[in-house]
Amino acid sequence: MKKQLLKVLLVMMISVLVSCQSESTDNSYKTENPNLRRVLVKEVIQSPDYTYVKFKEANDVYWAAVGRNDNIKKGGTYYFDQWMEMNDFKSKALNRTFKTIYFIDHLSDKPFPSPEKVKVEKTGSAHVNKSLVENVGPAKGGITLATLLADTKKYNGKTVIVRGQVVKYTPDVLKMNWLHIQDGTQANGKFDLAITTHDTCKVGDILTFKGKIILNKDFGYGYSYDVLMEDAKLIDRK
Repeated sequence: MKKQLLKVLLVMMISVLVSCQSESTDNSYKTENPNLRRVLVKEVIQSPDYTYVKFKEANDVYWAAVGRNDNIKKGGTYYFDQWMEMNDFKSKALNRTFKTIYFIDHLSDKPFPSPEKVKVEKTGSAHVNKSLVENVGPAKGGITLATLLADTKKYNGKTVIVRGQVVKYTPDVLKMNWLHIQDGTQANGKFDLAITTHDTCKVGDILTFKGKIILNKDFGYGYSYDVLMEDAKLIDRK
């Protein structure tokens, strides 16, 4: 009886060791994207703008935030490859301070290739990959995005007025709200402008902003922008 019990325990121990080794060495999901991270969802908290998720990655457990996504489920396995780490981040919606949290641009339930593999042109880590807007028309006294993007050096450090439709909005990161606008025009294959502001909006709004143009802005953590309108003021809606 004792021998049989020992055999059972031995088989169980070997199975656990093999399973752990398999999990730790299975990096096949990184074939098309070496920066990909695989995580298991332990907890999900929804807020109006964000989905807060507690991840388990190997032996590490940490919190992350993505744009609100009701499809993220506890117990699911997900993948991401770009993130920005923030310390002592206070969520106003949750009335909670996270000692450390990752802000993630794209979270997928399947492995995905790196931007280089699919030849996606980036304007920053929180990038928009395609033109989504038809002609909006410039604001009075303003310029189109095509005019700006055709000669960015000319406008570097200058304050300009632009008008466009919001195609992406991320609130309350680094004490600013972040958005991307398009106006239906383009130059040099570019059609999108990233903006930081204290004003609020939503995707689909047609807005006019006034702000300073900054080139080659690097916030660290892989978040860099070729062209950015920084600390812009909202001067008109529609």
